[in-house]
Amino acid sequence: MAEILFPALFILLALGLPVAFAMAISVFVALSFGSSYPNLVVVKEMFAGLDSFPLLAVPFFVLAAEIMTGGAVTLAVLRLAQSLVGHLRGGLGHANVVSSAMFAGISGSALADAAGPGTMMIRMMEKGGYDKPYAGALTIASSVVGPIIPPSITMIIYAMQDQEVSVGSLFMAGVLPGALITVMVLLANARVSRVRGYASGAPMPSLGEIARVAFYAVPALSLILLIVGGNDTTRNTLSGSVYALNQNPDQYDLLRSDPALVPGMVSETIRWQTPLAHMARTAKEDVEMHGKLIQKGDRVAMWYLSGNRDERHFENPNAYDITRKNVRSHLSFGFGIHRCFGNRVAEMQLQILWEEILKRFPVIEVLEEPKRTFSVFVRGYESLMVRIPRRH
Repeated sequence: MAEILFPALFILLALGLPVAFAMAISVFVALSFGSSYPNLVVVKEMFAGLDSFPLLAVPFFVLAAEIMTGGAVTLAVLRLAQSLVGHLRGGLGHANVVSSAMFAGISGSALADAAGPGTMMIRMMEKGGYDKPYAGALTIASSVVGPIIPPSITMIIYAMQDQEVSVGSLFMAGVLPGALITVMVLLANARVSRVRGYASGAPMPSLGEIARVAFYAVPALSLILLIVGGNDTTRNTLSGSVYALNQNPDQYDLLRSDPALVPGMVSETIRWQTPLAHMARTAKEDVEMHGKLIQKGDRVAMWYLSGNRDERHFENPNAYDITRKNVRSHLSFGFGIHRCFGNRVAEMQLQILWEEILKRFPVIEVLEEPKRTFSVFVRGYESLMVRIPRRH
């Protein structure tokens, strides 16, 4: 089969066919003429491989990078990077590296890093007196953090191939290596700039100027939070809702009979599941609460899980009730100035997911008890085995 596969691939690439189509067609040709697999099975397996919910992350990462590149978001990131390191020797090179690291947290791809802020920085560096080959080399070197600093397309695809690997764990493992690579590239650029005489073209900005530039860059940097911040809430609440509805079949029947209850079901699941169990805060002043003195500077653990089960506020708090009246007063998103600003996005995502699930899969049966995440902080699931009966 290899004697057909590789020649077909090289011929199609030589003809200028896009790589993805060349790979797909060459594989199909090799399987058709070099194996005993029926063509129907080949097509079936091809579409089965594409029918993967996690793979949706890839086009959405590409979309996020395209939105940033096409709008003023990338410019805001570049200005922030320039204000932070642009006054140093080799400042434009430093700004190139720092902006790539910031952009990596949104695009998840080295190619998007190079094509987004990279192309702009190459032009700026060339105008600033840098050699064009060096500007291109520095852009390539700094863009490698794209698939390392989370979130990362590569990590998501890798985790899909190994059920024992957690996407969240991969993301956490990528933070330190990504930061170290960024620091090392900055040091290399500083050395080259000193040897070649690349000077800074910008004066050192004041703290007020940096704060002003950072303020305009907040929406761009907040995209990172929108991408990864709702990961635990959305992912674990979706799994938790399937599990909770199977544990409470009367509520599942009620939901199927009245899809208008989806918003209430989502909020009740977020309360009942409580994706993040606790959070810590520092007391800013002395306060007495329920006979206990909390002194200024004390670290206070806030157990969202306990607050969501408070019988003084929720009637029968341990029950799962999708018609609960005061369900949106749960504490899973925090409270006051510390309330998660992406809470409406998370709720909207879950509502849309369940509205579509009910249309396509009226019944999802849990086959066994879930394997839970080994954590005192995240209340989630490593796996939840389900069966979706065929619709008649």
